Amino acid sequence: MKVGLKLQRKIGFFVMRLYIPSILTVMLSWVGFWINRNAEPARVALGITTVLTMTTLAASTRQIKVSYLKAIDVWYGTCLFLVFAALVEFTLVNVVARGERRQAEQVGYYSFYQRGSIASYASADIARAEMSVCPSVCLSARPSVCPSHSVIVSKRRKITS
Repeated sequence: MKVGLKLQRKIGFFVMRLYIPSILTVMLSWVGFWINRNAEPARVALGITTVLTMTTLAASTRQIKVSYLKAIDVWYGTCLFLVFAALVEFTLVNVVARGERRQAEQVGYYSFYQRGSIASYASADIARAEMSVCPSVCLSARPSVCPSHSVIVSKRRKITS
């Protein structure tokens, strides 16, 4: 007498409920690489949201408690590491950007940030005066004219004291 058993697991549930959401969450955390480095609130919100999402996804798969490591635990551990690494990358970029700002202030420039570009002005008063005339200052590499107000704006002025 011979008995043959054929066991087969359908993977559709696992792909749709476990793998695709975790892959999309990791890819969403990579969007932070293309967000402007001066947009700190957006990058922090994206980083923390993706870390919390991965933590929630990983916690939802632990329905059966076992004493050994499962393949899905390794998968979620790797995904959580990638998402957390993107958050650490933001922290490093933020530290470097703050160092650049401090260095620019020590050289004698007042750095004014708008729309992700740096325009250095002789003082905060000049910056406020020009911004009150033209809120959409054109920040190009050479002196330019604002198309909406025809105001001449220069890229960089040295502080003279």
